Amino acid sequence: MSIAVKQNVIKAYNIRGVSNLKEFKYLIACINEVLSTSEINSMARKSGFVKIKSTLTGLDFIKLMFENNAHAHGLTLNQLTGKLEALYGKAISKQGLDQRFSEKSYKFVKGVFETFMQRMLAKQTQLGTTSVQKFIRVRIKDGTRFELPDDYACYLKGFGGGSASSSAAGIQLEYDLKTGQMLDINLHDGCNSDSKYCRLLPQEIEENDLILRDLGYFLLDNIATIQKQKAYIISKLNAKTQVFTFEKDTHTLINFGEIYEQMNALKINQKEIQVYVGAKHKLKMRLVLQLVPDQLYEQRLRTANKTNKKKGYKTSDEQKMRMRFNLFITNIEEDKADINAILDIYKLRWQVELQFKEWKSTYLINKVSHVKYYRWITQWYARLLEMLIHLQVTFTLKHVTFIKSKKLISTIKCLRTLHEHHTKILSMVAESENKIRTTLSEWIKILNKKHLLEKKKEGVKTEEIMGLIY
Repeated sequence: MSIAVKQNVIKAYNIRGVSNLKEFKYLIACINEVLSTSEINSMARKSGFVKIKSTLTGLDFIKLMFENNAHAHGLTLNQLTGKLEALYGKAISKQGLDQRFSEKSYKFVKGVFETFMQRMLAKQTQLGTTSVQKFIRVRIKDGTRFELPDDYACYLKGFGGGSASSSAAGIQLEYDLKTGQMLDINLHDGCNSDSKYCRLLPQEIEENDLILRDLGYFLLDNIATIQKQKAYIISKLNAKTQVFTFEKDTHTLINFGEIYEQMNALKINQKEIQVYVGAKHKLKMRLVLQLVPDQLYEQRLRTANKTNKKKGYKTSDEQKMRMRFNLFITNIEEDKADINAILDIYKLRWQVELQFKEWKSTYLINKVSHVKYYRWITQWYARLLEMLIHLQVTFTLKHVTFIKSKKLISTIKCLRTLHEHHTKILSMVAESENKIRTTLSEWIKILNKKHLLEKKKEGVKTEEIMGLIY
């Protein structure tokens, strides 16, 4: 990207100051509301974490947790008490601090995190939409797991047995790709599968939402609900789900073998068909078929044969034929997104996996020091709060940059830079709107100069894919 282009982008922000833009006004207001002295101390009292005559206030504790986040593996109790006295003039013994890590500290910090997330979500809904937007939200959901010390098993269960830990944590994350807003985050037993968290309620879906789903969250009841709410979905097709065509008042099962032969004869590698999905539901959808390379097919076949052999049966011809394709279903109208757009948009689902990768590599959410459970879970939610603030700054900047200049900011690079400048979070806690505005403006200057995405020579550009959803 040329120097002139970068200067033009930065200039666009400086005309009246990026912090005067509506999107940033909402972010500033949310930080000012939730991370204020009165709000934090009020939540600390309501949770029972702070008593009337407590030396350690809720605000002191939140700031101390942010200080702890600055260190890869956290601080010892001695180091934490030293920080507390040096920075805030509060003297407390390490035994006294250790006792403060309890169910009450966990509920307090978790409450601050959830309040910030809920307020931010409420602010985002006030931004409204325009008629040129194809989709209001682009919702992506995924999960990850990591092992915990065995003595955490009474709180979070793992699979146990063999080399597996008897304690493990699973995380379910759903966020809006357009705004970076966390729509849902759930910490649960590591032995639970993704399918347990796949159900959607009507009140959770807004008209013109676009929901991207992997096979782990495939549920026909969900798709039916999405359609009723006038929202959209792109999902991989479950291998056992029946698919029909409808001709002459008759539903006929699709023969994937015939489709494979037709596509080979025509020498095409992708095709779409109007279908009805599910023996019971018969949901009218578009089926997108994409041939896979022979090498990938052989790999899929070997895996299926091995799995099926353990279960005592052979791989059917139907299964073998389905393995020849990547299969997607969607209810998006063709005039909104053709077959190529559908395949490109679905690639955006990988963004949530990149998020998890970054959370693990930069924020170390899967690294667990062997401390008592309530100390770990309290500090974990403090890290989550920090990440949420970073995400909101990053995606607000990404949104404004795309709207103003059609340029994209690197999410990963932004998050890493914000983590490096962790002290700036502390400068926004319990501060005035002007102070928060100043801090955000400093961040924005850093991010804009360093993290504009450059175009790749080959392949579909991320910019082009993002353009499909606005």
